[in-house]
Amino acid sequence: MARLQRQWVECLRDQISDHHANEKQRKDKTLQIAKEIATVARTNMQGVAKDKVVQLQEKLPQMSFEMLALKRHTAHR
Repeated sequence: MARLQRQWVECLRDQISDHHANEKQRKDKTLQIAKEIATVARTNMQGVAKDKVVQLQEKLPQMSFEMLALKRHTAHR
């Protein structure tokens, strides 16, 4: 039982670590796109620029944490 708990905790730790790394990448990408939007907005907010802003906003990464269950290994008793 304790071995299974350790495996579960380690799996959860790995998933959280991966999530934090992915979250940092998402934040960096969001910041980059926000800067592009600001540049387009400053340059020209007419029809074409508005379309570009919408296109850039659609690229914003959407992410949520999702816990994955451990794969169960059948033990022969």
